[in-house]
Amino acid sequence: MEAPVECLELLRLTDGPSFGGIVVYDVKRFEKNQFYADDDDGGSGSAWRDLWFCFGKINEDPLFINRQDGTIWGFTDQGIV
Repeated sequence: MEAPVECLELLRLTDGPSFGGIVVYDVKRFEKNQFYADDDDGGSGSAWRDLWFCFGKINEDPLFINRQDGTIWGFTDQGIV
């Protein structure tokens, strides 16, 4: 699994930090949590995974790095943040 550089920089310091309700997955959990980047139809569309990398969560809402520009995105039940 190829993680974005921004995520790997953090993991060089600590592998899987937790900050209360905010969790950054450790390297071992990256691959199994990429289902969050599957397309809306439930398929594992490579276009979605090529764009989005799920690196953690806030409470139970996934956090993503946009692979194109390095921005951090959260997709909650209330909308996109």
